[in-house]
This record gives sequence, C-alpha cells and structure tokens, in this order.
Amino acid sequence: MTTDATPPPEGGEDWAAKATGAVESVVAIIRDHSLRPALTVLRVLLVALLGAGLGALAFVLGVAGVVRVLTADAFAGRVWISDFVVGGLVSLLGLVLLAVSRRVGREPRHA
Repeated sequence: MTTDATPPPEGGEDWAAKATGAVESVVAIIRDHSLRPALTVLRVLLVALLGAGLGALAFVLGVAGVVRVLTADAFAGRVWISDFVVGGLVSLLGLVLLAVSRRVGREPRHA
C-alpha cells in the first residue's frame, strides 16, 4: 500500500506540488484583478442606493412635517395655504438645482 504523502523520487522534483502552486498563483492573480474591483464597485453602488433612499425618505417626511406644522400652527387649519407655501419652496429648490446643473454641464472638459 502506498500513502498520499510519499516523498518525491530520489533526484526528481515534485511536479504535482509545482503544478498546484502554479494554478493557485494564477487563480490568485485573476481574483485580485477581477473579483476585488467588482466587489468594490458593488459596495459603492449599494451605499449610494441606500443613501439616496434614506435621503428621499428624509425629504418626504420633512416636507410632510412642515405641512402639518404650518397647517396646525400658522394657518389655522387651512391646508391649501400650507400646500401652496411648501409647494412653492420645493419648486424654488428645484429651479435652483436645475440652474446649477446646467451651469456645471457647460464647463469645458479638458482631455
């Protein structure tokens, strides 16, 4: 009976160990150049999506809270005035962001 841990023959080299080492090094190189950058990109996208979702949620809840406070305290139950004021503010914010985005888009790009 032979065992798996037999030493290489006298004067010969262990070809199986060399082949295994070569395959392992090639797999490690491929993993380092393909899998790690892909995982980094996926992590960044996941954090960006999570941040965008939480930001949108905070914005919606903030606007709803402002409408409720204005309706209850400032305008004595007149919801339409609160909606008009908050809608105007949100529209103004949208126009400012649109103007900024157009200005940024016109900047010359250097190659």
